[in-house]
Amino acid sequence: MAGTIIDSGTSFDFNAFMQQLTSSAPKKPASNPTISANTIANDHPDAYPVVPPQLFSSDTTAAPARTDGQQALYTYGNLAGAYIKAYEQTHTNDSAVVQNYFDDRSSAANATALTALGNDLKGVGMNLKGIESVPTVARTIHTTLANSYIDIGTKLSVVPKAQTNDEIIGAINTYDDALGVYVKSYIALVLLFSQNGVVFGPNEPGSVFMFTPQN
Repeated sequence: MAGTIIDSGTSFDFNAFMQQLTSSAPKKPASNPTISANTIANDHPDAYPVVPPQLFSSDTTAAPARTDGQQALYTYGNLAGAYIKAYEQTHTNDSAVVQNYFDDRSSAANATALTALGNDLKGVGMNLKGIESVPTVARTIHTTLANSYIDIGTKLSVVPKAQTNDEIIGAINTYDDALGVYVKSYIALVLLFSQNGVVFGPNEPGSVFMFTPQN
């Protein structure tokens, strides 16, 4: 579908979007989680059961010819990707921060680290919301993704404030609900790039919306 600009719509139905765009794609096995596209699907196989082959990044360095619409999405993807990649590069141990907190909830240092992690996720969302040049076809998904970063960050940062076991469980469940929205919106943006024939090189910021083939 290179050259075709597929609109995300003003009322977003993720399940319908997934069924439409990935009905013929192969299955993708589960692996380790991160915030990036390359492994987010692996950590959430129920939310993202398939990975279209065109989503895999290429080592090709030659820039493909793009339509005006594709160029707008490409420019936007690199801008949004830069904020996400900056977070990834400075939070290589985010899973350890979460694990450390639950291993020892009495530790003030662990609580502070978890709160800071949540605040940094909120920061990604605020940076995304600050992007002004969002192509019309991506605006609905972009807004949902930006808000979901803020939401998961907010909900993660308040987990240390929970005192009782019931409060902890409630905080975790609330966070998990927000995480589900984040995962779906991230994947929807990945698919939007793919179905419009927009690809990113492995060294470009937009590569966070691509996948690396696994050996």
